Amino acid sequence: MATRIDRPSVTPPASPRPAAPDRVPLKGSAVPDLASYEKVSPSANLARGSSPKRTVSMVLNSGADLGAVKRFATSNGLDVASVDRGTGTVKLSGTNDQLGKAFGVQVGQYRGTGSSAKQSFLAYEGDLQLPRSLSGKVQSVLGMSTKPVAHTMNTGLNTAVSLNPSAAATPAAVPTRGYTGADVAKAYDFPTATGKGQKLAIIELGGGYKQADLDAYFKKIGVPEPKVTAVSVDGAKNAPDGDPNGADGEVDLDIDVAGAVAPGADIKVYFAPNTDQGFVDAINQAVKDQGNTPGAISISWGGSESDWSPTAQASMDAAIKNAAAKGVNVYVASGDDGSSDGKTDGKNHSDFPASSPFAIATGGTRLQTGSNGQRGTETAWGGIRGNGASGGGFSTTEPVPDFQKGVVPAGTTHRGVPDIAGNADPQTPYFVQVDGTTGGIGGTSAVAPLMAALNARLGEALKGPVPNLNKVAYANPSAFFDVTQGTNGAFKAGKGWDPVTGLGVPDGNKLLDAMKKMKQR
Repeated sequence: MATRIDRPSVTPPASPRPAAPDRVPLKGSAVPDLASYEKVSPSANLARGSSPKRTVSMVLNSGADLGAVKRFATSNGLDVASVDRGTGTVKLSGTNDQLGKAFGVQVGQYRGTGSSAKQSFLAYEGDLQLPRSLSGKVQSVLGMSTKPVAHTMNTGLNTAVSLNPSAAATPAAVPTRGYTGADVAKAYDFPTATGKGQKLAIIELGGGYKQADLDAYFKKIGVPEPKVTAVSVDGAKNAPDGDPNGADGEVDLDIDVAGAVAPGADIKVYFAPNTDQGFVDAINQAVKDQGNTPGAISISWGGSESDWSPTAQASMDAAIKNAAAKGVNVYVASGDDGSSDGKTDGKNHSDFPASSPFAIATGGTRLQTGSNGQRGTETAWGGIRGNGASGGGFSTTEPVPDFQKGVVPAGTTHRGVPDIAGNADPQTPYFVQVDGTTGGIGGTSAVAPLMAALNARLGEALKGPVPNLNKVAYANPSAFFDVTQGTNGAFKAGKGWDPVTGLGVPDGNKLLDAMKKMKQR
């Protein structure tokens, strides 16, 4: 069953109708920010229940009675599509009308306005309602809303950027040369390895890649082409849309960076719908597939914590916690919009799932290398108007994890983000190929696969599982290059951990030595 996650209380939006006498609200399950969208139905077909059947995930807390769940499903005309006892997930299938009646809400269709007018999704108002027999037994019901929960963390393709012909690279307002993942791995003194025998999963919530692009890219940079396999989750597939500045750019950036650093790794790309259900299912599937040889997961998608319902956030936390418990390190981009995380309310915001205490949050820097490709000057990414900045700050929903206690500022009660960092500034971009076009892309999106690939090199060098990265990192800060200059808006980089670049940039071989010493204890 899913692990119950205790967190500071969050007041959910009020339900538009009181619960029926035999029902209780699933507090925190309301869809966030619906006021920003236009309701265009319930349409006739939704109201009549003639919509096609679809599947939602009921995630149960420990100790829940599966028999009670099955009786609930049967009494409401829902089919039990599957049961995963490991994650405590029961998949229930029904029409929108059946699902709405079962959970005491009316499912409607919503669409965006203005620049998001093309966005359309299913949602409901207020909290979901549960029978009293399931009170306290359900963590979340995922997939009732199909509202997107995440966006990419990259800065778009700059087609003026070409492959860096020399070892040195200098930041430029209009860059013309880009790094490969291998260049950055050299600068950060990653262990000499290819990730052979290691597993590396990449989560994607849209877009796709073309094999021809991968063939051309790895030939161009002179690195053996890795084995890359697309995996479908909840019906989503590798489906490039031809827009290098959209999700396709994210997908190719992730593969290009990870593959350049760990070409010997077994790379699987999990394509899932951009919903709370799809996101959680993708992580659970990746963990299951890694089995007895755990490796790493790279996630370059996320959204502000305020864009997640508390129940969905709890289930995402549980999925990442389950991954960590099975020895899988989950690296998550911290965001590209600095301390505001792109919000315009004047407040600081953290991105999720980077802020999950079970994830390794990866922030961004601005790297300049020397004539031999060695690490030169490095500052935090940020401080230039219109150029983005490393996501970072303090969660408003996640408590301080044990490994951060005594490291984050005294009196801090919430999780600090990020944990570590790497080159991400679009003025020191990564050279990639997307939809037949080459160019440069920046963003913390590049840092998550970079660190997942480092995980693969460490695994090969250790000849076994890589320990939990955060536990090793916070116990061995000297295994990181401290980044002490720069800002992401509200926060400044400084000595030791900071909410811009975390502990700093991994010094790969020192990190390997620290892990070897831990294994000897």
